[in-house]
Amino acid sequence: MLNAPTFADLETALPEYINLKGITEINDTDLDDDDEAASLAALIAGLAQAGIDVGAASQWNRALVADHHWEEHAREFAVEAGYAQDVSPLDSCIDWEQWALHMKIDYTQVVVASGTFAGDWWTRS
Repeated sequence: MLNAPTFADLETALPEYINLKGITEINDTDLDDDDEAASLAALIAGLAQAGIDVGAASQWNRALVADHHWEEHAREFAVEAGYAQDVSPLDSCIDWEQWALHMKIDYTQVVVASGTFAGDWWTRS
């Protein structure tokens, strides 16, 4: 049997990502203090406010991407998808900021108002 996720599992990739896998399986006994409970509640509220089904998000094998990391995420996606090469002389010619803005069309913004995860995040729509 696999171990149930913990609050620490959500934090493993901070500050760039939040791993949502198993978020609904974290319960009060897994939380060390009131700050963790408030942070988890704020994260869930941000997801709900963005119109994301938290139960479905808990089953995803993906993460929220921090707004400050978005352009780097878009660049990594382009390489993984085969749209660009990791090291290429053309890399300096690509407008990565424009590419990152274009990618946001397929993503939903999630705003977390407070706590450990406070900030603007993006997830695949």
